[in-house]
Amino acid sequence: MHTLYYRLLTKEGKNAPCLFMHDAKTTRRGTESVTAKGSVNGMRVGVVEDDALICGMLSETLERFGHVPTIYREGWAFLEELTGNYTTTKPDPFDIVLLDVLLPGSISGVEIINYLCITRPELPLIVMSAINSTDLANIQDQFPEVKILQKPFRLQALRDSIEEHSAIGA
Repeated sequence: MHTLYYRLLTKEGKNAPCLFMHDAKTTRRGTESVTAKGSVNGMRVGVVEDDALICGMLSETLERFGHVPTIYREGWAFLEELTGNYTTTKPDPFDIVLLDVLLPGSISGVEIINYLCITRPELPLIVMSAINSTDLANIQDQFPEVKILQKPFRLQALRDSIEEHSAIGA
C-alpha cells in the first residue's frame, strides 16, 4: 500500500501541492484510485471552500464516491442557498456540508458552524481546515457534534466521515 500526494498543474505549468492524500495500490497499469464502488447512495454535499484547487479536488472526489457536490467559494452564497428554503416547502438542498474554517468575506467558518448548529442541528457537518490542532480542538469542544478533518487528510477519511453520517441518518 502506498500513500500518494496529489499535485495539480497550474496555468503557469508549475505543480501546486494539494492538501489531500489517498491510499492506492500499485498495479501493472499504474495506480488504482479509491472508487465509488460500495459507497453509500449518493448524497447532496454542500462544500464551502475558498481555494479553487481544493474545490476542484473535492468536486472530483465526491463525484467519484457517487455524491453530488455543490461548491461555494464564500460563506454568504452558501447561507443564501440554505436559508432560501425556509420560505418554501422545499427540502434542504444538502444531506451533508463540508466546511473550511478560514473563508474570505465578512462571515467566518466558525460563524457558519454556529448558525448551522442552532438552525439546522440535524444537518451533518464536517469541518476541514489547515488551522492548528489547538484551534481545531477548541472548535471540537465548542461543537462536539461536528466532525473535524485536519488538512492534509486522506480521501478515505473523508469518505468514511460522509458514510458515517449517512449511516446515522438512515
